This record gives sequence, structure tokens and C-alpha cells, in this order.
Amino acid sequence: VVDQLARGLGQSAIVSATSIDKAWKLLDQRRIATYTTLELDNFLDEIQVSEAEIEKEYQANLDAYFEPASIQVDYLKLSVEDLGARLDVDETDILRMYEDNPDRYVQPGSRSASHILLAVSPDAADAQINQVRQRASEIIARARGGETFAGLAEVNSDDKGSAKRGGELGVIRPGTMVKPFEDAVFSMGEGDISEPVRTQYGFHVIRLDRITESRAQPFDQARSEIEAEVRRLRAEERFNELAEILGSTVFEQPDSLEPAADQLGVKVMRSEWFTRDAGTGIAEFQAVRDAAFGNEILIDGLNSELIEIDQDNLVAVRKVDYRARRQLDLHEAKPGLVKKLRAVEASDRMDKAGEDLVARLKSGADWDELLIAHKLARVRLPETTETLLEPLEQVVARVVYAALVPLSGQIVYGGERISPARYAIYRLERVEFGDPAKASAEDRLGVEKVLLSRRGGEMVIGWRQGLRKVAKVQINEELL
Repeated sequence: VVDQLARGLGQSAIVSATSIDKAWKLLDQRRIATYTTLELDNFLDEIQVSEAEIEKEYQANLDAYFEPASIQVDYLKLSVEDLGARLDVDETDILRMYEDNPDRYVQPGSRSASHILLAVSPDAADAQINQVRQRASEIIARARGGETFAGLAEVNSDDKGSAKRGGELGVIRPGTMVKPFEDAVFSMGEGDISEPVRTQYGFHVIRLDRITESRAQPFDQARSEIEAEVRRLRAEERFNELAEILGSTVFEQPDSLEPAADQLGVKVMRSEWFTRDAGTGIAEFQAVRDAAFGNEILIDGLNSELIEIDQDNLVAVRKVDYRARRQLDLHEAKPGLVKKLRAVEASDRMDKAGEDLVARLKSGADWDELLIAHKLARVRLPETTETLLEPLEQVVARVVYAALVPLSGQIVYGGERISPARYAIYRLERVEFGDPAKASAEDRLGVEKVLLSRRGGEMVIGWRQGLRKVAKVQINEELL
């Protein structure tokens, strides 16, 4: 009931064309910047750690230097995927599945269309709306009279993205366009040019370029998909049968997994050593690690109950061996101590060096000369999100796009640590905001959906906060 009310509030949000314009300016902005990075490794080489510092750190943090308790287990795994791989599937079962479900193996139909968009705001005055509608009718008359649709689109369409392609939108499937547009497309005949179609973006002149009808998928094309489905169904049936056998056998004969393995026709497998917090193989799963360190297995030495990894995989385990938590002596802990102390000191030096360089740049130092003097690379940050391909570029871009917009003619310098081993310094030259007039209808629809979702969420939050204010409820925060 509460969710229904929350959805109703969220879906009642309204976004104006002006808001979409403002959002597009931000979302499609370009930031012209260069950057460089300081690397932790370049500071490590010059750092030496004394024996006194090592022993001081060891004595001050004894609890940090230990070998955690670990365990090794034997286990049985029952898997739908493994069962499916071992099953023999009859060809007649595959063919029967195909023949009994003709509607499932269909290649869906689609439409290919082109359009000319004449943009008009939803809240425009009637006179302006009528004027744009009249212009759309004139373009329709010209297109039906023999002028090329591509030429008309290139000159008249406000959807700049498709206009460059002669108005082509490509393949349109149900659910991919706004409803009035889609209804028009799927009611037209091939080669037809529509009457003006009104959407929230304006008036569309649509030409239906091609109709692709739905058609049955040939058995040969669908066979591999059907075989996998048949295997899956048969494996699920067998899985449910064997799960009951596995569960009862590991419980009734708790001192060994072998009887259950014989019943299932599978082998008992052995894990690598793992701790409560980490493991590999079967011990990657938290549920397995939790069970292995439970009293039933660790102390009593019994089989576990069935552990559900997910709906398709069940596991039963039992202890093979156990190593208790052990304090490391100074000699054993020393490699880790040295690594930690050097990393901490190098990190401090890297941060200080980065802050000093930023301060010098803000005080008027020349960017290129400073980089050359410190043997730092100068890298141009890609200007669009589509070209931000490298993880490093993406992280630096987040920092640059969070920076203040430079005043006209000024340059903004800044820097911050972007990972434990790297400090970035940037030079932001200027910001170019997106042009709403160049946003396609699809772009605007995407922005509108984002804004509606956000504003709907804000309305729900406001509603909840209002309820809290009037509710006679005392929350004892100190007890939570």
C-alpha cells in the first residue's frame, strides 16, 4: 500500500522544457583540461625504514600482525548446470518443445522510419502551436509532391542528429518511442507519409521506410536454444529429487560425505585453505565460510546442513583440518611492517608534493615549465564522455568536472589524491556548455526521464519527512 502511494507521488512529477534545457547544458558540457599525475612508486625508492621504527610499529599494533584462523573442508556440490551437462536429451523432446510453443520461437517484427521534427514547447501559446502545425502540413505536401524526404529533413528538422542522415531513425520496435509517434508508425503502410504527429517535443512528419513482419524462427535456428531449455527443465527436475536425497543422507550419516556422494554419483572434493573472511573456489561464498566456522563443523566435526549458494547450487561440507589464529613474531611480520611503513611515508610525501605543486601553479608558476622541471607528463583530458575510455581518465574527469567553472579568461588549477597510489593535478582552461538546440528528441526524452525520476524521488522524500514531523513518535537515537 505504501509503495503504491509512493509510486503515485513519484509519477506525478512534472518537468518543464526549460528544466530540460538547463540539464542538457550541464550534461552535454565539455571541459577543456590537461592533467598530470604523481605516482606513489616514484616516492618509495627514496624511503628507508629503521629497525627501531619497525619494532615500534610492531609493539604498538600487535593485534594487527597475526595469521588468521583457517580451515580446509571436503564438500559435495549439487548443481543444475552440472546435471544438465550430463543429461542425454532426446531429439524428439526438442522437436516437441518447438511444435508445442510456436509463439515463443518468433522473430519479432519491426518498422524502419524517418522523421522531420518541428520543435515546439508543450506549454507554447496556441498561436505558435498552430503556426508550427501549418508548417508541418506544408512540408508533408512538398514530400508527397515529389521532393526528397532526406533533403527536406536536412533543411527543416530540429532533430539535428537524424537530420544529418536524411531523417533516418533506423529500426523501431514496440516500446522504443513515445506513444503517439509509435502508434503512428505502426498504423502506416510502407512508403506512407503521415499527417502531423504531435508529441511533447513538437510536430513530427513521419515516413515509413520499411515493414518487417514477425515470422516463425526455423527449427534449425532455434534448436540450440530449445535444447538448452530442455536440458534446463530436465536438470531442474532431477535437481529437486537429488536435493532431498542429499539433505537426508548428510543428516542421517553425519560422519562422512561418502554415502551421499555414492547416492548422487558424484565425487567428494577438497577445498584450498580459507579464512572466515576470504577464500577461493567454493570458499568464495560467504555462506560456505560461515558454515565452515560454525560449531557444528568446527567443533563437533559433523557434516553441514545443505548450504544454498543460489537457487541452482547446493553444497554440503565437513572439516578436514583447522589452523588456529596465531600471533606473528617480529621476524615473520617484518616484510609486512616494512611495506606498510614505506607506503605510509611515501603517501605523505606524494600528497605534500602534489599540494606544493598546486600552490605554485595558483601563485603564477608556468604549467609547462613546472611539469618539465619535475619530469611529469602532460596529458590532454578527452573532451567528451564517449572518448573517456581509460579508467584513469574517468577518475580524473570526475575531479575536473567537480571543479569550479573558470571565470572568463582565467584558468583553474587543482589537485587531489585519486587512489592510494596516485595524486592528480589538473589545469582547467574553460567550460563549454551543451547547446539545447542541438539535442535530439531522443536525447531530450532521456534527460526528461532522469529529471522526472529525481523529482519524483524528492516528492516521496518530502512526503515522508512531512509524515515524520506530524507523527507522535519519539526516536531514542542514543539507543540505536
